Amino acid sequence: MPTDTLGIRDYRADDADRTLTILQRTVYEVVSRNHFPGRLTGR
Repeated sequence: MPTDTLGIRDYRADDADRTLTILQRTVYEVVSRNHFPGRLTGR
């Protein structure tokens, strides 16, 4: 049982890390697109 729990915990942790990385990447892209062109245009 401890092995199964550990396996599930590892899998969920890996999945959470992957989701977090994708979220951070998406947020970074959106922020970059919204802010950098705005600063260059002066808006």
